[in-house]
Amino acid sequence: MNKFKITALFAISIFATTCSNDQMLRTRANELAQKFIITDGHIDTPWKLSKNYEDISVRTKTGDFDYVRAKEGGLDVPFMAIYIPSSYLETGGAKEKADSLIDMVEQIANKDPDKFEIAYSLSDANRIFKEGKVALPMGMENGAGIE
Repeated sequence: MNKFKITALFAISIFATTCSNDQMLRTRANELAQKFIITDGHIDTPWKLSKNYEDISVRTKTGDFDYVRAKEGGLDVPFMAIYIPSSYLETGGAKEKADSLIDMVEQIANKDPDKFEIAYSLSDANRIFKEGKVALPMGMENGAGIE
């Protein structure tokens, strides 16, 4: 009986310590995520919004990317992928589609300038981060949009 009590107490103390350590690590990770610039080199939001528009200045239903989740997770510089399927090379319209996606990202930033701003350079991204906003640099994926 005493061995069982000792083992149970030992297991409980390890569990409590582990839970406490996990929470401390989560807290520390969140502190670091808020302190340093975090970037993601590929966010498919422009293409997805061209198919099914959602207001990403608020928490969205799909949960892929939005301002609220970006700020909660410390994502400061998400590169908006200007993705054009290669099929547009055969059918035409790739440049127009790319231009429409770029326009959409610019409209998002213009609609909510207190939350988003287009970043054209590293210094822009640093300044936007210091202002507490999410920087929206853009990158063209696969070059199909260049005609």
